[in-house]
Amino acid sequence: MSSESHQPQRDAHLKRKAWLAVFALSALFWVVVGGLAWYIWG
Repeated sequence: MSSESHQPQRDAHLKRKAWLAVFALSALFWVVVGGLAWYIWG
């Protein structure tokens, strides 16, 4: 098994992408929830 030297950098990039996806999903979720609340009680 060869230990690759560029692995940590790629992992950090992947982690940043994962956090961005989580943030986007949560933002989308709250937009939908807010829209539903507005539609129901508006």
